[in-house]
Order: sequence, then structure tokens, then C-alpha cells
Amino acid sequence: MSEFKTGWYPGTTNDDHHQGKFKPYIGSSMLKTAINQSFAHLHYEQTHPKLDTPAFMFGDRFHSYALEYEMGDMVVVPKVDKRTKAGKALAAELEIKYADKRMVSQPDYDKMKGMVRALHRHPYVGKLMQTKERELTGIWYDVNNKLPCKIRPDLITHEQRIIIDLKSCVSAAEVDANRDIFKFGYDISAAWYKWGAREITGHDYNFIDVFVEKTPPHGITWFPMGGLTVRKAWERIGEVLGDLSDCIINDKWPSYDIGPCEPNPPSWRL
Repeated sequence: MSEFKTGWYPGTTNDDHHQGKFKPYIGSSMLKTAINQSFAHLHYEQTHPKLDTPAFMFGDRFHSYALEYEMGDMVVVPKVDKRTKAGKALAAELEIKYADKRMVSQPDYDKMKGMVRALHRHPYVGKLMQTKERELTGIWYDVNNKLPCKIRPDLITHEQRIIIDLKSCVSAAEVDANRDIFKFGYDISAAWYKWGAREITGHDYNFIDVFVEKTPPHGITWFPMGGLTVRKAWERIGEVLGDLSDCIINDKWPSYDIGPCEPNPPSWRL
């Protein structure tokens, strides 16, 4: 059984949610790895340190700045060209000096400020950005599959029963953002978060994905996630939860199917 009771846990840090006391709990990112890759890939992710890519670090810093609207443990540093000897030396110096900080380059910081200004100026999204509950950890227990589960919405308003997820992107054009929803499994996240909120509160919540471009003019589109998109995503989640429980109990983590794969031409090719 879950160590913690079903409910919201205000004050939970990002580290506690992802790497600390709530690490064993099943989150949407874990499900996306299991669904889009395999249980073996999920197990490897959970047991090996993950290398931070530039895209991940930018998203991490952007979310912190957008949701807290302050620097917190972040510090702005000059842009460093690690291809040069001087650049490597400066990078090493900064890493020592700011070992307890999350560094963000001046150009990236300028992008973040522009993105956050755009979010607050948007006629609809700007209102959502006034939501007070931010990065709130929620816990529940899936009795059917004996799994402790978790969510951590970027923004959640219990009064209006809306969950908001912020996505930094290259292009927020409808066709591009729509592709990203299914490419990166944002539909899986929406279904998982909606289920979690209902389990915790007993009420149905709406879920909105907000996309904001990294470069000026920082265009924004927003997608209410529901209907067929969420139902299909939930079907995929339901297919893996039982198998995931078996993996944990038996400590066996299968990879891809060992049989041959059948080519499946995309619609445009047909």
C-alpha cells in the first residue's frame, strides 16, 4: 500500500516529487516511457542518472521562472562557448562558483522573460496564470493494480476545476503543437492528471495544454484536452498499468517484442 494517504501535499519540492520520497510513485512521464518505448527503458531511466540536455535544462528553468515569477535558486551567467579554451575555463569556473545553483545563460533568461510576459498578456491564458496553486503534488492509490500514483500540475485551480500545463516549444502553430501532443505523449499526461485529480478530490477537472514559443514574438496556442483524445489515451494507460505492476512485483522489465515488426505506412504515404 501507499505510504501516504490520498490527497494533496503542499510544500513538496520538485526533488522530493521526482527523486525523493515520492520517486517510487507512478507518474505520467514513467507511463509515457513504458507506452512509447518499453518497460526496460523505464527501468533504466529509474535506475540510472539522467543526463540533462540543453532542451531539458531550458524547460526546467522556464517552468521555475514562469510559475514562481522569480529566480529562486537560479543565477544568470554569460553565454559560454565551450568550444574554445577560454570558454571551457570559464565554464569550469562558473560550475564551481555556482555549484548549488541552477545556471541560465543571459540569452536564455531574456527568452524566458519574453515568454512569461507573453503568457500574462494573453487574453485567456493570462487569467489562468493568476492561479495560486502551483506545482502541487497529489497522491492516490490504484487499488486494481496495487500501484501508488502521483501528479504534479503546473497550475491547478480547485474553484474552477482546471489543470494547466505549460509547454515551451519551437512553434506553437496549431498544426505543430497538435503534432507535439501526440509525439511527446501530452495526451497521456492529460488523461493521467484528470484521473488523479478525480481520485483525490472526487470531482472531474478540465485539463489545458498551453504552448508558448521560445523565440519572439512568443506566440501562444492552448488546447483543452478531453473527449476522444483523452479516452484513447486512457485506453493506452489501462493496457500498461497491469503489466507495470507485474514488472515491479517480479522485477522483470521486458524490452521490445522479440518478433518481427510489420511496416505501417502513414496516412500521407497511402
